[in-house]
Amino acid sequence: MTAGCNMAITAELYALAGGFPRSRIEDLHEDRALVNAVRLHTRAYGPRRDVVVHGSSRRAQAWGLRKTLAWYADHRYRPDVVDIR
Repeated sequence: MTAGCNMAITAELYALAGGFPRSRIEDLHEDRALVNAVRLHTRAYGPRRDVVVHGSSRRAQAWGLRKTLAWYADHRYRPDVVDIR
């Protein structure tokens, strides 16, 4: 799984892949859709050890680890409200 908060691509690759799809967060993880589209155009992607990213853990704190992973995996967990701050 690739979270949008720690993903970086060139503007050219972003445009080639079609950018982020327009969808509701409850229906589709747009960052994962973008990564899957990027994979159709290049194999030159992967983790970087020279870049440090600090992401929020507020969902895991609010929902717990199991529900958070279920949300990110395939929306098995669907809360009443999704905080997108």
